[in-house]
Order: sequence, then C-alpha cells, then structure tokens
Amino acid sequence: MRQTIVLLALLCIIPVSENPVASLFCFQTFTVYGKTAGEHSILFWDMEVGGDCSSDTTFALFLGDGNACVMTDRLNSKEFVPQFLSEVGSEKSVILTDSSGIYRIADAVYFTVPATDTTFLATFSRLNTLGAMGSGRDWCRDSPVNCIDDPVFHGTRATLIYRYAEGLYKNYRFTQVTYFPESKYLVLEVDPPVVADGRHTMRGLLVYRLGDEETHK
Repeated sequence: MRQTIVLLALLCIIPVSENPVASLFCFQTFTVYGKTAGEHSILFWDMEVGGDCSSDTTFALFLGDGNACVMTDRLNSKEFVPQFLSEVGSEKSVILTDSSGIYRIADAVYFTVPATDTTFLATFSRLNTLGAMGSGRDWCRDSPVNCIDDPVFHGTRATLIYRYAEGLYKNYRFTQVTYFPESKYLVLEVDPPVVADGRHTMRGLLVYRLGDEETHK
C-alpha cells in the first residue's frame, strides 16, 4: 500500500488534461468517493460522461501541502478507490441538504447559490446560437462578461482549492454537497441551467476549504 501512495504522489506532477468530449448530448455525473484522513490527504471522485459519449475518469486531489494538485486516471478505479480508502482510513463526511435555499454547516455558518445573472443568460444565449461555446472552458476564455460566481458564504472564510475547468459556474444549482467537518473541506457539485454547443452539459465541481474568519460580501 505504501508503494501505491508513493506512485500517486509521483503522478501528481503530471499535467492534467480536462478536454471535453466532442460529440452531441454528453452529460457528466460526479461521484465523490471520500477523502483520506489527516492534514495531508487525498480527495477522490469519479466523473462519468454519458449520453452520446462514454468515458469514466477518476480524480485524485492532493491537499494540505501548498497548492493543491490533481491527477486523473482512466483505468478501472471504481473498485480500487473504495478499497484504498478503507485500508488507509477515510475522514467522515456529511451530505448537506437544501433548506429554503440555505445550506447550513453550523448555526451561524451557511452558504447559498449566487444570485441569478440575467445579463449572463442573455449573452450566453446569443453566443451559443453562433456555436461559439463548446464547454465552460470556452466560455471563460471568450466571455465578454463575468463567467464564474462563487457561492455566497456567511459566517466563515472560504478559500477555493479546486475548480473543474470544463464546468460553467453561473446561475447554477447544487446537485450534491459533501462536507468534511474535521478538515473543513467542502465539495460542491453544480449544474448550470444552460448547455454548450451540441447540447453538451457543463456540470462542475468546486472544492473549498473553510476557515474561522467571517467574510463580508
């Protein structure tokens, strides 16, 4: 098992390629497996692309040592990762649910989705009609308006650790929220209301580390 951990750490230096699948009507489904325990830990999730596409990629995000590093694996990791987490020990997580638009972590600590940006919706509709947007990455590269909105946090300081590059982070809803209370990592799976050229969905995944200082927005 020690050799496996060393191999994962070495693979962490390999650049990550997150290229969208060029096809029609492809949609992403994220599955968060869990996170190893301890300050220096690894968060695992899977992204399966279905519809007219077919691919399955496992992500490993290395945390707790400077800038977070991510590696990907397209081998059969669905069986390996749960076994790995069971053997090395995983941190307990909880699934947060929507309560009248609020996701509450503690009495005075909660977050919500950002406000709807109608200007964005109008601009996206115009550009997407021209076939200009193949993915969330395309939009962020060419956007004439703000293309990324963070959740609105109350009662805590939130530091963005990772953002899946092909996702679109505007006017989204949360499809699943996973929180690790011991390390204060928050994993948000998001789904925007619009699709890219070819009806390719632009679902995303965000990872934040929560602190103790209140932030004012």
